Amino acid sequence: METKRDNYVRVLDLKEVNKGNAPFKTIPTVQVIGEEYYTLLEVAPRDDVKLEVNERVYIGDEKRDKVDHIVRRISYNDLTNSAKNALIEVLSLIVISREKYFIQFMNTIGPLNVRMHSLETFPGIGKKLTSEIINERNIKPFDDFKDLQKRVKSVGDLSVHIAEKIVEELKRESTHYFFITEETGRIAGEQTKTERGRREGYNRKFGSGRR
Repeated sequence: METKRDNYVRVLDLKEVNKGNAPFKTIPTVQVIGEEYYTLLEVAPRDDVKLEVNERVYIGDEKRDKVDHIVRRISYNDLTNSAKNALIEVLSLIVISREKYFIQFMNTIGPLNVRMHSLETFPGIGKKLTSEIINERNIKPFDDFKDLQKRVKSVGDLSVHIAEKIVEELKRESTHYFFITEETGRIAGEQTKTERGRREGYNRKFGSGRR
């Protein structure tokens, strides 16, 4: 299976680590999250490059202007407290930047079974809001986040609901996974083929989120 890789990441926190056997010599590393697959990484910036939280940084195979190399892949538990605190805000901005992808997700995501809809698993949505969202999209698919929030007034900030769901999945605390794939470090088999297929279908139709 081809490994899914993020080309762009957002900065979560900057830290320093000891270099080799020299305990008093430290080198800067940066904790980041991928824009497309939400991969958590530590990267080493180029000399004299200073990065800021939420800065968008290229880490693909072409020439990198700010990152020297990728240090390692990490899990949610490896994040600093500052990185964890920044996650919701940073992910919300990623969601907004990929609005076309996520509004299509909201327009088409289906039920898990006869008793429960997938949207009910999202923090802050629940059964009542799910019913309102489904009723409105059956009348007319949502054009964008603003349209959804106008027609379902009690939904609040949709980007935050989605960001909170992604964090829940990163923490391995979710019962159903829609955004975090096996390649991002999940245990094989946790995500159903239906969920994975739906995500890959969105990527083919609406783009991978690469800029």
